[in-house]
Amino acid sequence: MNKKVSEETQDGNALDQTITRNIADLQKKGFDTEDQTTLQSCIEDTVEKERAQNVADKDLNDKTAEQNAAVQETTTLIKKVRNAALTGYSTDKRTLALFNAGINKKLPDSVNGVRTECVYLNTVIPGRETVLLKSGLQQEDITLVINAPARIVAIDKSQEDAKKIREAATLARDLSVKALKAIKKKIRNFVKTAFADNSVMLVQFEPIPKGRGGSSTPPPEDPPTPPAQ
Repeated sequence: MNKKVSEETQDGNALDQTITRNIADLQKKGFDTEDQTTLQSCIEDTVEKERAQNVADKDLNDKTAEQNAAVQETTTLIKKVRNAALTGYSTDKRTLALFNAGINKKLPDSVNGVRTECVYLNTVIPGRETVLLKSGLQQEDITLVINAPARIVAIDKSQEDAKKIREAATLARDLSVKALKAIKKKIRNFVKTAFADNSVMLVQFEPIPKGRGGSSTPPPEDPPTPPAQ
């Protein structure tokens, strides 16, 4: 769970327990119990929105890994085609140039780069398959080149969609946290006003210090003072 979300929900749960513990005194001062209900709903909503954001984040990471793998695989495929061209057309500089084959020819390593190169190769390979196949290229490699542009586009679209879904889930989560913070502030402001002269009550409603961690274990109590001898 996101650290900020964890802290806000932990604080919200602590506040909810404090309200329940002091509900009689709060109601005597006019506390609206609907605010506690709203607090509980906001906590539940924030936890759910955080869960959805985590799912969206994982999906984006998976899609990005798939995209990176596809780019790497296609780059390797392009290299195989160029190597076959270097073997089959070693003395034909014009044809080698058509295949972008040569020592100084950089291999594409981006989504648009590999897609564009494969679209281009699909105009160069036809009519030259026999030579390429005799030079180490396999028929399945040629088929992969033919299908590569559509595959790359589909994977890229899927990854871009996952970005938008993650962005929307993050926004929804952050709005939920904002609502949770607002209801906590409203309740605490009520307590500060209604119990301005009651330090025992006020201290109970103090927010949990940030960065304290997720443990709910209370600190050990001080040992009792030994009786005077």
